[in-house]
Amino acid sequence: MKGHLRDRWNTNLSFFYSSTILSSIIIFGLIGPILTENSNDKPAMGWNSFPAFECKIDERTMGRQVDLINEKQLSGSGYKTFVLECGWEGKTRKDGTPSTYRKRFRSGMKAFGDHVRNNGLRLGVLSPMGGEECRGKKRKKKRAVLEKRKKRGVYDPKKYLQTLVDWGTTHIRHRPCYWAAPWLIQDPEASKRINNRYIEMANLVRDLKRPDMIYAAGVLANSPEANNIKANSYRISHDNLPYWFSITSIINSAAGHLGRNGPSGFRDLHTLHFGKSSLTQVEKLTQFIFWAAAKSPLIFSNKIEDLDQSDLDILKHKATIDINQDPKAKGITLKRRYTDEKDVWAGTTGDGSVFAVIINWKDSTENHNVLLSDVGLSEARVIDIWTGQDYGVIKDNHTFIIGPHACVFVKFTESKPAPPRKFKKIPAEKGDTMGSAYLRNVNDKDKAISNIDQGGYSGARFVDVDGGGEGGRVLVSFDYSNAELAVDVQYSLIIKRPYRRRAVITVNDTDKTIVEFPISGPSWQDITRDYLVELPGFYPGESNKVLIEGYEGWAPDIVSLGVLENVTPAA
Repeated sequence: MKGHLRDRWNTNLSFFYSSTILSSIIIFGLIGPILTENSNDKPAMGWNSFPAFECKIDERTMGRQVDLINEKQLSGSGYKTFVLECGWEGKTRKDGTPSTYRKRFRSGMKAFGDHVRNNGLRLGVLSPMGGEECRGKKRKKKRAVLEKRKKRGVYDPKKYLQTLVDWGTTHIRHRPCYWAAPWLIQDPEASKRINNRYIEMANLVRDLKRPDMIYAAGVLANSPEANNIKANSYRISHDNLPYWFSITSIINSAAGHLGRNGPSGFRDLHTLHFGKSSLTQVEKLTQFIFWAAAKSPLIFSNKIEDLDQSDLDILKHKATIDINQDPKAKGITLKRRYTDEKDVWAGTTGDGSVFAVIINWKDSTENHNVLLSDVGLSEARVIDIWTGQDYGVIKDNHTFIIGPHACVFVKFTESKPAPPRKFKKIPAEKGDTMGSAYLRNVNDKDKAISNIDQGGYSGARFVDVDGGGEGGRVLVSFDYSNAELAVDVQYSLIIKRPYRRRAVITVNDTDKTIVEFPISGPSWQDITRDYLVELPGFYPGESNKVLIEGYEGWAPDIVSLGVLENVTPAA
């Protein structure tokens, strides 16, 4: 059985992972290092076999990727989790344990797990951990088969998990619902069933009492049970594809999840893309900075031999990784979106300093004026986290030159807070519904104007809106609900439904502004509060009309329109 892992260890000479195995024997010993530190207070970092190799994996090609992680010195930067996604898992055995494709892992998963560990890495696997819930029209049949197997003892989740642990697995990526279609995860009955699967497995992982075990959930369904899922991380979107439109779609999804009350755990934005890709190097950098600042797991997927030095420099950037891995740092949330121009996201470092990611949405280099008030400050020293450049102390605003699809990643120190903004809210029930629009209950306290279409067929109108003492351009806020999801991994669906809706907002029947609203969460009961928009065309005083209509489709459901108390013209 030449070339098999067990042959290598039986002879101590004949092995095909020569360079790395020799070094692992010298450095770590024959049984390898035992990684037992608590892994759940920070996002995971590592590599995933999908989509780089799709499901076409085997012990030889995967073993080479293990070698390359060390050869490229990625493990030293924290990339220690090695995940096999699909292509390893066979049918459930009669004793309730998992099997593998023997022709692909002929030495067995235990041998492969030992090899991963001997190289100082952690083995991770992705599995539905039983039957798969979401296979279109066949899902009911598959669910029935799963229930039948449970009754006759074929599938045993505890035995299944323990077998993975015996192989050396310390990272469980659980996806009982591979293709989490919006209609499915927003359906009450299906949602409860899916989330109960997560709860069952999360409890089994917890009962292992292994601080080094990471439980990473897939896309959670919309039911109260979701708040009972205790995971290190959970998915919030479709699979990330190596295209800019996919990254922008996931950023839209992040707007409705980051900072929102909900299940515990880091929000997983899915795998990072480097190497051979349609992404420019600048887009790869923006992707990496945003993922890190959002405290998403940093797990990349491409053939490691395809990484060039520029890719490696991004992946190993210490200051960025430090923020991602700092248990005291709070990840970014969306502070302000300037539709089709720029985003301003901000979080706090472990020492309490504000840091921000400013993204240029334009296809050209732009001079973007950034208001410190958008991140809650009036004055601060500004330091570029990526380059180390010190911009000095700035007041009120600063203009950054940002390339197409690039971002600025800065930290604010020696800062002074900006005066708090307070908005006077006009609730939806005091607005007018036009055409097919109607008022709906969002929850026990809030109502929203819903079914706001494009083309003048329906709308939400607010009258007697305060334009302040001078009128002109005025900063207003919207509370809204938008759960326009695009969870399925389909190019067309992501393009058509990229986790956002747009509206055209008309002030006093003349001045029109197109405004983009990212999702507010996974359900139509979730509300984004105080979403800031600058609108032109106001008159002084309380004689203004504001009309909201859909643009390129439906508008979000409008919960309220807010105007600043003691309003002054927007900066």
